[in-house]
Amino acid sequence: MSGGESIGGMVTQLLVDGRFVDHPTAGPRGIGRFTTGLLGGLVRNRAPVVGLYATEAQARLLADAVPELELVRWSPQAIGDRAEPGTWYVATQLMLHPVPLDPIPSAVTSSGLPVAAIMHDVIPYRLPEVFLDEPVPLTQARLRVPLARTVDAMVSNSRFSAETAAEVLSFPRERIRVIGAGVEERFVPASVRVVPRPERVVPGELGEYVVAVTGADDRKNTEGLLRAWGLVDAGVRERCRLVVATGVVQVVLDRWRAVAAEVGVADEVVFAGWVSDEEMVGLLQGARLSVMPSLEEGFGLPVLEAAACGCVAICSGSSSLVEVLDDPVAWFDPEDAGSMAGAIERALVDEGHREVLAAVGRRAVGRFTWERAAEETVVALGELGVRWPRVLRAPARRIALAGRPGDAGLPELLQRMAQDPAVELFADPSQSDRPVTAGFAAGALGRFAKPWNYDHVVAVFGGSSSADTTAAEHLATSVPCHLWLDDVPDREVLRRALAEARSVIIADARAAELVQEVAPAGPPILDV
Repeated sequence: MSGGESIGGMVTQLLVDGRFVDHPTAGPRGIGRFTTGLLGGLVRNRAPVVGLYATEAQARLLADAVPELELVRWSPQAIGDRAEPGTWYVATQLMLHPVPLDPIPSAVTSSGLPVAAIMHDVIPYRLPEVFLDEPVPLTQARLRVPLARTVDAMVSNSRFSAETAAEVLSFPRERIRVIGAGVEERFVPASVRVVPRPERVVPGELGEYVVAVTGADDRKNTEGLLRAWGLVDAGVRERCRLVVATGVVQVVLDRWRAVAAEVGVADEVVFAGWVSDEEMVGLLQGARLSVMPSLEEGFGLPVLEAAACGCVAICSGSSSLVEVLDDPVAWFDPEDAGSMAGAIERALVDEGHREVLAAVGRRAVGRFTWERAAEETVVALGELGVRWPRVLRAPARRIALAGRPGDAGLPELLQRMAQDPAVELFADPSQSDRPVTAGFAAGALGRFAKPWNYDHVVAVFGGSSSADTTAAEHLATSVPCHLWLDDVPDREVLRRALAEARSVIIADARAAELVQEVAPAGPPILDV
């Protein structure tokens, strides 16, 4: 792999945002899989890459997915220590909908590091009536557009995503490079590693089946697939079932069941619900056919995963899907139930046609790999370089105090944590002020002020008000903190807080005894 001198300069380090890998919906699939896949490709290519995380849970997920990845906890110091020529920050969830995190934290901006954003798609902007019909996501989406325009470069999973992003965001198309995608190593054909089909989903008596990995929103076109299935020859349907593999809320499932009943296939469709990664491999290996009926996709990873498992695959002849399966022989019109039904039926019964489709799938698997995507990323950033000159600098060191500790030992302790830090107090505003540089409501930390924007977060137990203590307890049990014990906290709260704690600051003898009792091999103890 080449990462050396180029038009834009040397790429010496990639700081890749991994904070959303435990996001409840995006983490296990889609954006989460893309990020861990790209990280794995970068590591295998021996690219200079660092994974940034905010919590121990995220660190564990990243380590499990990419065991050799260097991991660094997110903080201004972590950015400042690496703010040097050739370092790029890679924003992995700039367009995640809705935005759960700040995609480009303030430490990155103040450091002057160039930013590359991964462009998955701008589908919410293209279908606002579906995705932006409520005030909160609409506001978030409007804020993301000007933010997206500030990045130095974008790397996109498909030409479709690149072109629609340039149009929707008014971002220079020449500063978007298409890097493609890949599949995780677990997705292999049965000739490499046999994974039994999951009996929970497809019991042995089910016989042959077609699998479709869809989704809840109308863009995924699950209802269109059900109507098409009703048009497939009855004899074909008699020996083959349709398995819809996706987890959805009950109201959506009820709607799908109603459509299946309406077209007379209620007994011929299995709604599998959520399927684990390993179950998905077994499901795809055992399937007669995989169908992707979506109206629009940023890439369409399930198509590639099916092909990687040796499953014959067909897809909509629209958006990015035609880039994955790049032969019209594998396409159908997703808005024409007859076209989709004909494509499904032919792919099930015509053996010669199935061989052609299998060859199309094998070409796709050979063309899209994470190693290639990783190489394209480094080459693209080296060639593009920064959009405008900037001065690299270390961002200010910051410490957050959640609650009000006693004054004894406070200045010395803070200096031990960071040299001349800016200290921000999050406490009950009705209490008297402490000598810090800023003050915020107790509940703001963790909601509006993000913990990763601080080098250290100190959660104070036994503060001067119940609001302080409540905020400290919530924070200490959700993000990595230093625990300042001015009083004896609730035993169960302390136990959960110690599981994430970076250290314990003891200011109460009884609290010290409780810490030793609850977690004798717990985090380091700092005396004040």
